[in-house]
Amino acid sequence: MGDYITVNIVGGTSQMLGNLVFVNAGAANNLPLAAAIAMIPIVVMLVLLTAIRRTGALENL
Repeated sequence: MGDYITVNIVGGTSQMLGNLVFVNAGAANNLPLAAAIAMIPIVVMLVLLTAIRRTGALENL
């Protein structure tokens, strides 16, 4: 997440998930929204890993 947050700290204008978590957990102090936004990449990774496991790609390594 540090790579995405760094863009916002040095003056970038992009709205990535890391930036949204940083803004809501920092100055806005909106921790429930920051936690909800942080769940998006976690859910995406779980879905991806489940799909990889079901296809049997891990057994072929």
